[in-house]
Amino acid sequence: MNGRFLFLLVVLATCILVFVWGTLNYLMCHTDTPSDHPTELCRTNMDVYAVPAFIVTFVIIGIVPILTWMKTKDHKLKIIFTVLSGIGIFFSFVGILFLILMVRN
Repeated sequence: MNGRFLFLLVVLATCILVFVWGTLNYLMCHTDTPSDHPTELCRTNMDVYAVPAFIVTFVIIGIVPILTWMKTKDHKLKIIFTVLSGIGIFFSFVGILFLILMVRN
C-alpha cells in the first residue's frame, strides 16, 4: 500500500473517532436533565463537544473523495466514483445533522 494512502486512512479513522465522541457527548449533554446537584453529567458549555465534531466533519468530507480518487484505477470511473463518494458523504452528514436536530426538539 501507498504511504500517503495509509496516512490518510489513519487520519480518517482518527477523525471518525473524534466525530463519534463529540456527537455522542453533545447528545448526551443535551438530553441530560438539569438538576441542582454538582455532579451533573454535563457542565454549562456543550460546545466543547460540538466544535471538534463540526471541524472533523469537513476533514472527513475532504478525505473520502481523495481516498476514492487514489484507489480507483480507470479514469472515467475515477471521476464518477469520486463525485459520488463526495455527494454520498455530504448527504450522510446532512442526515446525521437532521437526526441530531430531531433529538434536540
